[in-house]
Amino acid sequence: MKISVIGITHGHIYGQVRCLLDAGTTFVSWHAYEHEATLTKAFGDAFPQAMRVNSEVQILEDTSVRMIVTST
Repeated sequence: MKISVIGITHGHIYGQVRCLLDAGTTFVSWHAYEHEATLTKAFGDAFPQAMRVNSEVQILEDTSVRMIVTST
């Protein structure tokens, strides 16, 4: 099952994603809002397999994504 993330404000997003990866999901994409700019490098480094996208709409319109996780 493919998952994506929209919003990375709170650190618990790391645990959410890791738990889902451990359960066998595939993390494919993520979006961070402008106010989360200082968090994007660390998040991208932690999950290099997922592509950062420019808009949450790209994730919402991706019909292959079965679950969206957020911490905004």
